[in-house]
Amino acid sequence: EDTPLEYLYVTNTNNTIFAHSFTNGFPKYLLRDDYSAANGSNGPSAKYATENGLVFQYSEPLIDGLDITLHLGVNQSQIESSLTQNSQVILLMSSVIVIFSLLFGYYWNKQITSPLNLLAREIEKLGSGKAINQSKFVNSPPEIKLLLQTLISSTQKSEQMLVTLRESEAKFSQLVDNISLVFWLGSVDWQEVYYVSPAYENFWGHSPEELYANGLSWMENIHPDDKEQVYDDIPADIDDSQTKIITFRPYRVQKLNGDYIWVSAKAYPIRDDHGKVVRIAGIAQDITQYVDLEDTLKRTQKMDALGKLTGGIAHDFNNMLGVILGYTELLQLRLKDDPTLLNYVDEINIAGQRSANLTSKLLTFSRKRPTKLQSVNLNEPIKDRAEMLEKTVTARIKVKYHLAEDLWHVSVDRGDFEDALVNMAINAMHAIEGSGEITITTSNTVLR
Repeated sequence: EDTPLEYLYVTNTNNTIFAHSFTNGFPKYLLRDDYSAANGSNGPSAKYATENGLVFQYSEPLIDGLDITLHLGVNQSQIESSLTQNSQVILLMSSVIVIFSLLFGYYWNKQITSPLNLLAREIEKLGSGKAINQSKFVNSPPEIKLLLQTLISSTQKSEQMLVTLRESEAKFSQLVDNISLVFWLGSVDWQEVYYVSPAYENFWGHSPEELYANGLSWMENIHPDDKEQVYDDIPADIDDSQTKIITFRPYRVQKLNGDYIWVSAKAYPIRDDHGKVVRIAGIAQDITQYVDLEDTLKRTQKMDALGKLTGGIAHDFNNMLGVILGYTELLQLRLKDDPTLLNYVDEINIAGQRSANLTSKLLTFSRKRPTKLQSVNLNEPIKDRAEMLEKTVTARIKVKYHLAEDLWHVSVDRGDFEDALVNMAINAMHAIEGSGEITITTSNTVLR
């Protein structure tokens, strides 16, 4: 009764009915002389008003190639009734869905969206440095509370890591700001510098910003005689197999005041997790004092060797002078009656005595003796060493003296002072190119 199919029957071209679905016999309104007219037509082949409603009949060939036609009767009223019922059901379901959606939206807004919006606003406050007000989330769902606690825990860990990082940066800054070494970090091709410590400005006389702008600007201050050496010490190519420390030979760098300092530098390859060289780190040190001390040590060693050589020569020379002076005394006794020859012998004796005095001073200079402090007027050892100094610095250097007459006495080892005086004169001689003069001055000065 619920189906819209009213009936069906099968006929041939001779209007013979082979089968039908009617239980009370074939209806009279379907009896007609010719059924073939409806065969093969599109749409309803006929329509009938029955007790059950308006019926549309559709006729179609049942089997291709055979003259057999299937006739179907469809109750239009039944279809419209079903559509009406279905529309009511659909409308009811749509209303239920709309109401459910509204209720779900309200629940979602109250339980999820509103707490999330509140959490977003609190996060914005957190970004501006304010703390999250946890009391606002007392009635929030457990998921929101868990999210809030996770956020607070992560924030606290981040803040602690930030504090630790700042402390580390402060310690590093204090270290590099107060240490006299230059640290730097640059590219593998030596063209860029990513970081350099503040000591760079004291060494090179230029700000780190200038080095960041031009990674090779540090080469401009290197002494012209040392540039080629530095270029040779920079590796042409650094590959991942580089393991050795890059050591630079000492070179000179000119400061802003024009003075040169000696610098010792080393560089180290920095690798990533895969062993690839990605950076070059370096360190530079001012070794000017070490170089000066080394030069002083070399000169001291030379003076020590010179003293030993001088002592040996002076000792032999003193023996020969003893013979000369002895024979001049014999000649003086024999030539009393010959004034002219006696005068010659006297000159020889005077020269021999002067040579003996000089030899004695050379022997004194060459001897190692314990320190003995005594009250000394420094003019005296200067005058005693004057002749030796003038001969030591050679004829191209003149020695001048400006000695204070009322010079105070000082407590000093006379021998050490004389050695120091000779050393200073020799150093001054080496510092003078060509001819020149050395002036030795004494005066009274109070050191405070």
